[in-house]
Amino acid sequence: MDFINNKYFKTIALFILLSSFLFAFNSSVIEENEAGLKLQITDASPLEWRRSDTYPDELSVFKLGISNSIEHTHSLSIPIWTMAIALPTPAAPQIHITNIQTSSINLEKELTDDDIQAVNSTPTAEIQDIGFSRFSASGILTIYPIKVINSRQVSVIRSIDISITYSEKAISRSGTVQPKVSDVTNRSIVNKKFLQQWQQTPDRKIAKTADFPTGKWFRITIDEDGIYTVSHADLVNAGIPNQSISVEKVFLYSNATGG
Repeated sequence: MDFINNKYFKTIALFILLSSFLFAFNSSVIEENEAGLKLQITDASPLEWRRSDTYPDELSVFKLGISNSIEHTHSLSIPIWTMAIALPTPAAPQIHITNIQTSSINLEKELTDDDIQAVNSTPTAEIQDIGFSRFSASGILTIYPIKVINSRQVSVIRSIDISITYSEKAISRSGTVQPKVSDVTNRSIVNKKFLQQWQQTPDRKIAKTADFPTGKWFRITIDEDGIYTVSHADLVNAGIPNQSISVEKVFLYSNATGG
């Protein structure tokens, strides 16, 4: 019975611990329109310095609740908050930060000058990896919640408002059927209000130049996808002179779309 009770209380304690991390972080959309959106992010999670006993000789990690961590230098990983943001076009938006509230944390060891410089030179927030995710233009909003006050003290963002202003309006495509938003996209995107309206099929660009070199050309067609062998006899039958040809002068090109 004691073993069962002990296991029960351990399970409850673990659930409470995980819940405290989950409910400590919160992100919400305060305002959203076709010109931009405003987000509020809060996090009351405690800051942990994992593997600090081996710092700076080995990699140590600042961990903040459920945040991800990135290796910032060879000796320090820092926490980041990331979220996918829908955009009307793949043009980079503008970011404006207001209402930052922070708390100061004392460290058990001194940070190196290199790590201090690396952490403090990082922007508070930026949007990365802008492009298309299927039919949705999007980017990843990345927030770096830690700055160094001095070698034994850091500040941690507890609340921050981020305004994102889109650089371009959505492209009007009258008469076209907009693709449906996938379930995966809908779950991952923070701002969903105009997501369906912004769906678009991205323009496909030719991967290679259409200016092929001059010379004698022979077309090789296939009926099915696969791996094919073209023998010397095949080339002769196609009309290539049956004589020695330098392999440096033989080139194989696919069609203009890369197929």
